[in-house]
Amino acid sequence: MNNIPASTTIDGDPRSYEEAMLSPVKKQWEAPIMEESNSIIRNETFSPANFHELRNDFGARPIVSKWVFKTERNPDGSTWYKARAK
Repeated sequence: MNNIPASTTIDGDPRSYEEAMLSPVKKQWEAPIMEESNSIIRNETFSPANFHELRNDFGARPIVSKWVFKTERNPDGSTWYKARAK
């Protein structure tokens, strides 16, 4: 039996926003999440929409995105955290 927790990937990165917020390194994920969120707003690449109104009025289906988390290592051995909405 392996000792890898079911809630994380093999490399230890969260697979969802919820997992990132429940992880022992929650504080390290918060800054890159805010950075990415601010970038999306600043670049106007996101529009909030009411799913039910779109569906009822236009038969439209929204494009769904998810968070992708990655822990990176610098050549000096230090760690940094990257969060992207995809």
